[in-house]
Amino acid sequence: MDILWELGSATVAEVHSRLEDRPIAYTTVLSTLTILERKAYVRHTVRGKANVYKPRVERDARAVRWWRTCWRLLRGIARALMLNLLDSNA
Repeated sequence: MDILWELGSATVAEVHSRLEDRPIAYTTVLSTLTILERKAYVRHTVRGKANVYKPRVERDARAVRWWRTCWRLLRGIARALMLNLLDSNA
């Protein structure tokens, strides 16, 4: 979300390239954006063959704290666990 808030909108490839210092797979970024869209945090439009994702929620202090906490907790955790946590209704 930080990347989408910073850029305004981005493709999966653009988000993934901004995460090059972290060992996160392209498919994990795609899955995460898909889940965020299903939960109405982002929406997408189509540009050529790529989906362009844009935040649907405003950046505020509560959202920023939530995302930073999530990334700290998820660092080093297996992909399956991350997707399961994001998919929960908590």
